[in-house]
Amino acid sequence: MLELGAAVERSAESVLRMQASIARLEESSREMDQALEGNEEAIRALLSYLPITQAEIVRLDNRIDSIEAG
Repeated sequence: MLELGAAVERSAESVLRMQASIARLEESSREMDQALEGNEEAIRALLSYLPITQAEIVRLDNRIDSIEAG
């Protein structure tokens, strides 16, 4: 009977450790989601500058062409 009680106690401790592990995994998952959202926002911000950068490249290219032609 004592062995059974000890086994039940070990099982209960194991369950508590698993619950703590699950809680840590859930927190890590939430942190990962937040980090991904931040990365997505940064990528969107960078992509918003792409048309401006392309226009500036075209403008500079045209200026170089006019200097080389003149």
